[in-house]
Amino acid sequence: MIMNHMPKKIVIIGAGAGGGISLSQLRRALSNEDVEITIIDQTGRTDFQPSYVFLALGEKKPEEISRDISQLNDSRVRAVKDTVISVDAANRVVKTSGGSYQYDYLIMSPGPSIDPSSLKGHEATHSVWTMEDSLRLRDAVKNFKGGNVLISVSTQWYKCPPVPWEMALLLDDYFRRKNIRDKVKITVAHPVSRPMEMYGPGLSEPFSKMLDDRNIEGIYGRRVSSVDAEKKRAIMDNGETVGFDLSIVAPPHLPPDFIKNNDDLRSPRGWAATNIRDFRNPKYEDVFAIGDVIAPTIQIGMAGVLAHFQADTVSSAIAEEIAGYPFMEYNKVAVCIIATGGSGVFSYCDLAGKLTDPKVKFPECRMIGNDPLFRFAHDLYEVNFLSSIYGSR
Repeated sequence: MIMNHMPKKIVIIGAGAGGGISLSQLRRALSNEDVEITIIDQTGRTDFQPSYVFLALGEKKPEEISRDISQLNDSRVRAVKDTVISVDAANRVVKTSGGSYQYDYLIMSPGPSIDPSSLKGHEATHSVWTMEDSLRLRDAVKNFKGGNVLISVSTQWYKCPPVPWEMALLLDDYFRRKNIRDKVKITVAHPVSRPMEMYGPGLSEPFSKMLDDRNIEGIYGRRVSSVDAEKKRAIMDNGETVGFDLSIVAPPHLPPDFIKNNDDLRSPRGWAATNIRDFRNPKYEDVFAIGDVIAPTIQIGMAGVLAHFQADTVSSAIAEEIAGYPFMEYNKVAVCIIATGGSGVFSYCDLAGKLTDPKVKFPECRMIGNDPLFRFAHDLYEVNFLSSIYGSR
């Protein structure tokens, strides 16, 4: 009797840090196995999102920080630009606006749904949280002659938590180089009580001093709840208003509908259900969730470096079941380079305590240094990130 061997089908939702690195690792670990991998992304791109800030300042071009997922197609990988509508976990089917995909394993790393329209008056603001918005901000920054710059957020959870302060420091440097810094007031408004508070005193204290030294003001314990577009005033969550000539506000970051509306996928916090050992769904062991969609669930920030390490663990868990590949424990650390102008701050965080003990308020973070070499290292990591997924494509 001839037995028909069916290849294992792996579906990955999202081609960013979590999905892209998962694909890269699975390709390598399962190179000798009979597998079919489908990666689905709504934008059809992999962007190095930490470089959106440089895109907004005219220091990068889109093609330098992005790759089209069609370049991933080969005999074992199918890349699909499409929107996921639903996941039927019981029957192992992902439905999109253009079709449906059966799976043996599913990795969900779609990122948040960024919805500017849910912020009243959003049309008067700019954003640096998508490529398209960063390009629009680039024109506004280039033509800015002076006035009040307000940088804020509209929801607690948003991609890359240091960005409001990073953007403030970069704009400070940008306007100094244009010799108009004396005509510009830069203010960061944020729900925390002091700069970078969510990372503890090891980062909050040096960043507070850096911002003070560069005359960047702060309104803390506040976020933008709506905007009076006609009067160019941000209305904070306590009813106070802040006027602006240029505003950069993180739009609402929400869980994707296919997770939010699915009891099998949703955690009590409304985002993706998971665990911090191997990131499996509590109900379905063939479903994994990583990246920004689990950040509110595990109470840690939305950051690509976290998705990267989570992808290492998830891909090893799947490869272990298919091919006996060694399981890789979750690396509960984070490193981040925060641009400050001509220099960059290198920071290191140990997340183990924060992730495992509810009584621990902050991760253990510290600043390693602030040096031009770290700014250069940011560019090197951009190249390495894209090449690790796309190779020389």
